[in-house]
Amino acid sequence: VYKFWRRFGLASFFFFLAMAAITDIAFFSADMRWAGWTNYFWVWLAVQQLGFAWRDGRMGGVGTRLAISAAGLIVLYTLIRWGPYPLAMVGSPDKLLSNTLPPKITLLALGIFQFGLLLAFEAPMRRALGSLRLWTATVLVNSLIMTIYLWHITVMVRI
Repeated sequence: VYKFWRRFGLASFFFFLAMAAITDIAFFSADMRWAGWTNYFWVWLAVQQLGFAWRDGRMGGVGTRLAISAAGLIVLYTLIRWGPYPLAMVGSPDKLLSNTLPPKITLLALGIFQFGLLLAFEAPMRRALGSLRLWTATVLVNSLIMTIYLWHITVMVRI
């Protein structure tokens, strides 16, 4: 996948995004439920390409990153408001429709929103993490992150 990024750059992201969108169209319009499972590749490979773009310094400045975030949020809102997608990103009251099982394009839109927003704060956060006290607290919380995650995931368990 990295070779794909090196050869095609951001076009590789748009390729995976298009494949995820086509898969969702097949899932909903042609009732090809089995095709939805391929979004495990398309959605998460698209997100991975964003990581390559960030690492290669191709995400522009704060304004560009906020614009990317806004675009992701607008697309996410549009898909949920006027599309066939549920509001819940994890789990769903509808047993036949979920944004995560199999993954849908809504997860990619959410990822783009979060990606742009977090990267907009990258420079100030790097400066803040230069403080030994904050860096130590970050490392401490990170060492407990799986425990914290498991505490919160129990909410999803139904008895």
